[in-house]
Amino acid sequence: MSLGYLISPALQLEGINGKPLVGGYLVTYLHGTTVPYITYADFDGNHNPAKVPLNARGMAILLADADNLYDVYCYDCHDVEQWSRINIGTIGTGGEGGAEVSYEPSLLRTSSAI
Repeated sequence: MSLGYLISPALQLEGINGKPLVGGYLVTYLHGTTVPYITYADFDGNHNPAKVPLNARGMAILLADADNLYDVYCYDCHDVEQWSRINIGTIGTGGEGGAEVSYEPSLLRTSSAI
């Protein structure tokens, strides 16, 4: 098994207020299923919990088997889905999966020109 990053390790996840999603978490499934995939926390083979907590910077390490495709969901500390990435492979492995993005329209910011 070859491990690769499922999301960028430098990705900081933020809420609509621009602050890190402290207390939020990520959940990963094998693509197109409701089968949870337990990701890895490091290249030594240590596992993350099923709900990977975001740290004080809104970051987490998700490593996964490069041979599969996955669906990743991000939730805030109130269990409200913030975004998802569907049908993704690990970064830098040339995976076949494209990324489909879903979002909560009510979370989008709007602005008006002056």
